[in-house]
Amino acid sequence: MNLFNSTGSRARWVGTALLLTTFVAGALAGAASERVMRADDPPAPRQRGPELRGGSRRLLLDEKFAKELQLTAEQRTQLEAIMDRRDQQAKKVWREAEPRLQAVGEQTRAEIQKVLTPEQTQKLETEIARRREAWKDRRKCPTGDSVKVEKKIQAPRS
Repeated sequence: MNLFNSTGSRARWVGTALLLTTFVAGALAGAASERVMRADDPPAPRQRGPELRGGSRRLLLDEKFAKELQLTAEQRTQLEAIMDRRDQQAKKVWREAEPRLQAVGEQTRAEIQKVLTPEQTQKLETEIARRREAWKDRRKCPTGDSVKVEKKIQAPRS
């Protein structure tokens, strides 16, 4: 019995199966070629909404969220004092740690430069500068200003 000389419903089933197989193979080939074509593209940067910037300080100082928590004026004042104290402590820790971190970074950079050629070093420095600028651009508000946390806690209105 010849598969392609069949008539009737068997021929339709074979034709449908071949058509379906061709469609699936084409879809898989297209997906595979898309992955190959995009393999060298850098991953898209993860987008975080502006509501996450500033962490817990921004959230606790946000008027809308404070109302949602039903914070009293006294609680708001206490939270602001806690966050201010935390900021001062964090700045002190950073001032103490920053020189050591910079020294580690400079030592690492010197070791890397010993391994790379001058051309490779130049390309590396250019890429680092490009990425640093991109990072700064992502940290800016739509108005172009850097992100700043403003104190928004106010006493509830009666």
